[in-house]
Amino acid sequence: LTIMDVALSETGSKTPVGSGIVMEGLYGSLTLQSDGTYSYKVDNKLDTVQVLRNPSDALTEKFFITVKDVLTGDSVMETLTITVQGQNDAPSMRTPLRDVSFAVGKSIAIGGLAANFSDVDRNDVISLKATLADGGALPAWLSFDASTGSFSGLAPSGTAPAILDIVVTATDLAGLKVSDTFKFNLLAQPVPNGGLAPDVSILADTNNDAKLNA
Repeated sequence: LTIMDVALSETGSKTPVGSGIVMEGLYGSLTLQSDGTYSYKVDNKLDTVQVLRNPSDALTEKFFITVKDVLTGDSVMETLTITVQGQNDAPSMRTPLRDVSFAVGKSIAIGGLAANFSDVDRNDVISLKATLADGGALPAWLSFDASTGSFSGLAPSGTAPAILDIVVTATDLAGLKVSDTFKFNLLAQPVPNGGLAPDVSILADTNNDAKLNA
């Protein structure tokens, strides 16, 4: 037996196999030899492939191959069915997290970090978690809303300035993760009037009574 040609449909254009051929399919490429040996390489760049999350998520495509009996000259069309099964992909970063700066005594608002993460798998769900880089909890004055990836809070007066390395981790339903770190620069509390004494002026009215303006 020898392989004569291959097509993407029963009535489609047939491509001679010769000593071997590579044919592009819907979800990858088929390498077929004249002796019937073959391999198939999935195109993982395709969105239709990437959205497959579980082995039960599958795509199929067919190749129609003409097989010839070299002794009798008879030929027949056989169908090669390729099944592409899903495999879970880890979440990924759309854009890196940006460093931020806030002063002691000022309201903190960092919104929408959930948009920085994505997962190509269909129907997958990402959960977010925020910790310090050493795994410790965030300061009591800083809250994290995991549903939106937003931080809020206010460092009270007397809090020492610091630079915090904060890690946000996105985890999918299968437990695969991706993390990114940003720096939270907590600045010293602003000093009223720049720390200078207020301007003072003394005015005298017509009765020579002095008035102190500050």
